[in-house]
Amino acid sequence: MVYPTNIVALVESDFLVKTRDMMKDREQAFNLYEWAIKCLRTGENKEFVEQLLGELINEVFALNTQLNGREEINQ
Repeated sequence: MVYPTNIVALVESDFLVKTRDMMKDREQAFNLYEWAIKCLRTGENKEFVEQLLGELINEVFALNTQLNGREEINQ
């Protein structure tokens, strides 16, 4: 049986690749957070913020699936 892991369908982009690389380093991840907050406040880079949010939702869902198993997540 095939189970979808991603919740949000995303098209792979240079931005997502760079975002994933930044998330590997604590300081860069925090810089990404600060950038996202600034974008939310100013309304800039909406498309990138949407991609970032989708990526984070997918990552959290995938990690929860690994930690808790698929059965518990569906309940």
